[in-house]
Amino acid sequence: MTQGSDVAYSAATRFAKLRGKNGARVNVLGAGLWGVLDAFLFLGFASFVAWNLYLLAMEPLATTLVWTLLLSIGAVNLFGLVLAVRKNKLVYTAIFYFNLVFFSVAPTQQIRNRFDPIFADLDLLQDAVLMVLVWSILCLIGLRFATRPRAWRSAVPPVVTRQRPLPTLWLASASATAIGCLVVGSSLFSDRETAGKIITSQVGQVGGLLFVGAIFPFACYAAIVGMSIAVKGRNPAAQFAFATAIAGSLVLNNFLILSRYQFSVLVFAGVLFLFNSERAGSRILLSLLGVGTIVAPLFNVFRTGTSLYLGNGGFDMFLTTMDYDAFSLLCHTLRHVETSGIDGGWNIVSGILFFVPRNVWPGKNEITPYYLIDTLRAYRGLWNYNLSEPLIAEGFFAWGAVGAVAIAVAFLALVNRLEGPAIEQLSIRGLFRCASPIIVLMVLRGSFMVGMSIIVGHFVAVSLSIWLAKGSSRRSSS
Repeated sequence: MTQGSDVAYSAATRFAKLRGKNGARVNVLGAGLWGVLDAFLFLGFASFVAWNLYLLAMEPLATTLVWTLLLSIGAVNLFGLVLAVRKNKLVYTAIFYFNLVFFSVAPTQQIRNRFDPIFADLDLLQDAVLMVLVWSILCLIGLRFATRPRAWRSAVPPVVTRQRPLPTLWLASASATAIGCLVVGSSLFSDRETAGKIITSQVGQVGGLLFVGAIFPFACYAAIVGMSIAVKGRNPAAQFAFATAIAGSLVLNNFLILSRYQFSVLVFAGVLFLFNSERAGSRILLSLLGVGTIVAPLFNVFRTGTSLYLGNGGFDMFLTTMDYDAFSLLCHTLRHVETSGIDGGWNIVSGILFFVPRNVWPGKNEITPYYLIDTLRAYRGLWNYNLSEPLIAEGFFAWGAVGAVAIAVAFLALVNRLEGPAIEQLSIRGLFRCASPIIVLMVLRGSFMVGMSIIVGHFVAVSLSIWLAKGSSRRSSS
């Protein structure tokens, strides 16, 4: 295992070369403190991937080809993760982290621990692993085209540094938090099912989608923007006021009644927006993602009251749970298309138009796992279709292999647009970029319809927060 890690690190050092600002070739792993820290992170991830592959190789549960493909997936994504971190590409750091956890280590553990009987179909398993490898290579190619120098323009416009938008932002955040708490009522610290029923009864299904998807996160984004302005203006009183506003908004968006990912989006966005730097942003993100993965079981303890469970094998079974079953759902999608054919893209259209009520469009698709429930019930004994469905599986469900490649290319093109060369911090793109790593994790995990609702909701909340900051400044100066 140590020898394999050394070989992988040597290969990354030899091939990780990119063009610098003047065309000079630079070593991505670099030197000095940052290079040492990056090498430590790389070797840590490489050792974990290699250890799980070694354990799988000790049992005759996968063919040599499947094992080799899993090894290739791990190597490609480890290499991509190093590049993304060194280039401070937040979204690509999240993408390669997702690939490592959900498409490299998790499948390796789940195959070895017989998580899903469908893995016994070695031909199907081989096709799924090959599709993941193609996706990983496309991600690496996408990163290559996103390596132009990026300038984070952190200077705040003069009208903003005069602190004029602060009352508006604080009032907007406090009002959104108060209204949200009134709608949720006594179910604020209950559970998702109870809170969902109360919200729907208060404002209806469409209203509930608006509140949870946009108004709830807006309460936090407005406070984050206000805090950034207060910090840059060195206004201690305003900093305290917005600190309380952020705390109140996180109480409203707590993980007991909402998705853990929504809570994580807001926390990560705040940390990255307030503390991001030209060199440390992706490292902060990677560190938080690693810690978040390790402590994630605690969220289930708080939500369900059950004891903390790491499996009989400890970390050898840590990812053998439904939270990390994206690869399993990919296999079930391949089986569904094999037996029932493609959907023709209606799952994509329905996802984009998620906000259209079913009484207006009776033929709108359900989320894709709904159509996989027969095999999920037969193989895994599942009756609830509120499950994940990875992005490439959505593309395959729509148009087969062509759809999987097409949706991957389209997604990476949008990522490259977000990760462009020049970003003003106090802008819609600047703030949304800080929120996007966790949003991207949710989109990649799926389903597509759920991911689209998250993107649109948070984009509206971010846009409104920035508009209030800049709009109130322009009105005050006129």
